[in-house]
Amino acid sequence: MPGWSLSTHVPLSVTEQRIYDLNRRKVLADLIARAMVVKGRMDVSLFEQAIPGVVNRYPTFRCRYHGEPVTRAFRDIELDYMDIRHMSTERITGFLRQFSSSPMDLSEDQLLGLSLLRTAEDEYIFLTKCHHIITDGMSLSLLWAEALTSYLTEEVGKSHQPRVESMDFADYVHFENHYLDSVRGQKAQSYWREKLASQARRVEQVQQKEIVSITCSEVNRNIDETIFIEIKARASSAKVSLFAYLAAAFQQIGLG
Repeated sequence: MPGWSLSTHVPLSVTEQRIYDLNRRKVLADLIARAMVVKGRMDVSLFEQAIPGVVNRYPTFRCRYHGEPVTRAFRDIELDYMDIRHMSTERITGFLRQFSSSPMDLSEDQLLGLSLLRTAEDEYIFLTKCHHIITDGMSLSLLWAEALTSYLTEEVGKSHQPRVESMDFADYVHFENHYLDSVRGQKAQSYWREKLASQARRVEQVQQKEIVSITCSEVNRNIDETIFIEIKARASSAKVSLFAYLAAAFQQIGLG
């Protein structure tokens, strides 16, 4: 398989294309954000080199999307370092919320954001934010583990030996496209088109509506057990998770 040797010409996967189409209609906050507090001495210069060094080995994290039909562009990822010891806890909290919720432009922005914030003499926050079009939560966790292992290994003077992959995402895209073009793939597509045909009208109705991302806030409040049971019952009746129900309630209160 050609892999990323034809990187800019690798077509989009089915999932990539769907997310790209949705973003073309309206910028979505389809993001994954993670934060980790690091306490103790840190070699900031080494961290700035080691983390991007691992990330940039994977073209999918360096990918940006342009035009129609979509073509890929690749730029190296950089890590931003900021000393914010002068900021209050409230301002830091506000900054973290803004960082994690601000949208990303698929063609212009670095779709995997890496930031190291120094909040005290020996305390840091390592932030990552990425667009769901390039990764998912599981992949991001694996990337974190490998990147931090690289830093810790190099910190004690050893050389980090990166994992050698036999396949990459480009290989998967080629496999997926070959499958979809096959007789079996065509049968599968016909089956699901027929199966989901009755849902087409509902999908069109949803596409015409304003898309609102789930927004919530931290609220420390005791809820009476009886009220809590009623809230859970209403969420179940609406066929949504308790989190989604509470987030929707927060939006209604905020919009009101």
